[in-house]
Amino acid sequence: MTSFAKISTLALVLVSLVLTGCGRISVSTDQTTYAPRADITIKISISKKQIGDQTWVGVVPASTSHEGGVDPDDIGLSYWQVKNIQGGKAVLTAPLAVGSYDVRIYSSEDISTGTELATTGFVVTESGEPDVQIGDLP
Repeated sequence: MTSFAKISTLALVLVSLVLTGCGRISVSTDQTTYAPRADITIKISISKKQIGDQTWVGVVPASTSHEGGVDPDDIGLSYWQVKNIQGGKAVLTAPLAVGSYDVRIYSSEDISTGTELATTGFVVTESGEPDVQIGDLP
């Protein structure tokens, strides 16, 4: 394949991605460790074409399966409908119980058709500070 053909193919793929709104979906948190009930500032990147009426982002236990959908009302933790988030930022609330959690974006609240679109992990500790491991001591 010539250099011109490679460039033309790449340009066609990029134009196709822009026109179909198939950009990368991501979610991030402002910290990796939180105290119970602390504010979690999240940032999401998702195009309007990728947002359905029931697309949601919220806190789920890290042990929750990554396969299939999850109904946020069944989990009972903090969440937002993505269509209601302005500027790509929102605030969730850390769970009361210490442990490992994820912030995940799901395509739908329907557990039979919803799929996970993006995820990032965090930990809730009593102090809100990372736990010190023996190997971390000076």
